[in-house]
Amino acid sequence: WFGLVWFGLVWGLRRDGKVCESVCFFFRVGESVCQTAVCEVVGLETQGARNPNRQSLNLDHQTLNPHPQTPTPLFSQVNGIFIPAGILQPPFYSREQAVARNYGSVGAICGHEMTHGFDDVGREYDGDGNRNGWWPPAVVSAFQERAECISDLFSSYSLFGAQVNGPLVLGEAIADSGGLKYAWESFVKAEAPDPIQKKLFFIAMGQTWCEKQTAKGATAEVLTDQHPPNKFRVIGTLSQFPPFAETFQCPADTQMNPPKRCHLW
Repeated sequence: WFGLVWFGLVWGLRRDGKVCESVCFFFRVGESVCQTAVCEVVGLETQGARNPNRQSLNLDHQTLNPHPQTPTPLFSQVNGIFIPAGILQPPFYSREQAVARNYGSVGAICGHEMTHGFDDVGREYDGDGNRNGWWPPAVVSAFQERAECISDLFSSYSLFGAQVNGPLVLGEAIADSGGLKYAWESFVKAEAPDPIQKKLFFIAMGQTWCEKQTAKGATAEVLTDQHPPNKFRVIGTLSQFPPFAETFQCPADTQMNPPKRCHLW
């Protein structure tokens, strides 16, 4: 696993397949390591495009690499997460704001991208990025059973009369759930937060998905977008996470503290 934070024009592919120069930080290691990592990643992507045993990969510059100003991290089947520098600013992240906000926002987002490696599609790729269905049947069956719970949950939601398609948004819903758990566990372990800090963590997570949208635009996204509507990325994810109900003392058997919850990762 690796992570890249983009601060400038990242790599592109020339017609001969060679890598253009890269300007980036590879977390906290040197520039030479960063360039080596980029070369290896592009090499794997190129091999994947030529290998019929792999899923087809689009090597278009716009698709492969987000612009640094784009606040949208992504996961790649070469087992890496890509974090554009544009998201490392308020309200997602800042050295000046409460650390609880950083964990609840960009922390959960990074955890989301990591979890894509183990969602309904990512689970089929092994540690080398090969799509070979490496899990034993019993594990696959258990995964599908737990994933179905999440799919059914999101299928129960509707927005402006449009029903959410649980199977369509399953991968993103799984990633939201895993990302929240990873960020929370890291936050609690590193910070030993008090009750106020715990509340701020969840508030930051919810505010991450605040938006203003027309009914027409929202219903169009429900029909086509693989992400759940932002409202349900918050409600659906937090309602399945016991620490949220404990932190805000939600009454038992209510929407945000249901008697039965979905649990995958």
